[in-house]
Amino acid sequence: MTYESQEFQHLRLVDRQHTLAGISVRGGELFDCVIVQVDDPAYPIRVVDSEIAGTRLVNSAAFGVRFENVTVTDCPTPADPVFLDGCLFRHVVLRGRLGSWLFREMPKSVPVDRRDAFAEAERQFYAEGEYALDISEAVFESASMFSLPGELVRRDPETQFLVRKERLAGADLSMLPRSAQRWLKRVARSPFDSTVLVVGRDEPDFKESLASHRQLVDLGIAEA
Repeated sequence: MTYESQEFQHLRLVDRQHTLAGISVRGGELFDCVIVQVDDPAYPIRVVDSEIAGTRLVNSAAFGVRFENVTVTDCPTPADPVFLDGCLFRHVVLRGRLGSWLFREMPKSVPVDRRDAFAEAERQFYAEGEYALDISEAVFESASMFSLPGELVRRDPETQFLVRKERLAGADLSMLPRSAQRWLKRVARSPFDSTVLVVGRDEPDFKESLASHRQLVDLGIAEA
């Protein structure tokens, strides 16, 4: 099913088994649209074999959703970032100009035992070794990927850097800029052994941020 230049507002898909498949969204806008599933670590809500291109993503988010074989192209985020909390990704391609995206763990408002169950489901899912994201052609304003296994992210080595936890063991981080120290502390807290750090080509301080990340490469902490 294809949707051309349509505006979707305040759509909600909440806590029920559902598979969205074969959907193509081109142009238009998603405004305040949310998919929420925080009860079942079997991930009953799935988005598969779909694409979205040239669509404005305004205040939209997903929680506890599995995305597979999905392509996102040139979808700006003119307001808040796209929030993707506790989601799973397999063969998801992000490319073109995309604004700001946050890939995060399940919210702390979810009970601890349930968050632990989701975390275990994520570890088992990614242990299969299929690539999660391809962001090698993505131009972000900002992107945070501390809840994804970095080794399963296809990336642009010029602006997207891989940090392995083992490189942080015993490393003296005190001489690094505070921003870099914050990034690396978050890497150390990640449930996975590696993390991709993204420099947004569209961020206002691109040159300064890129230099900070390249310093990590020079120190042997990150990989280009």
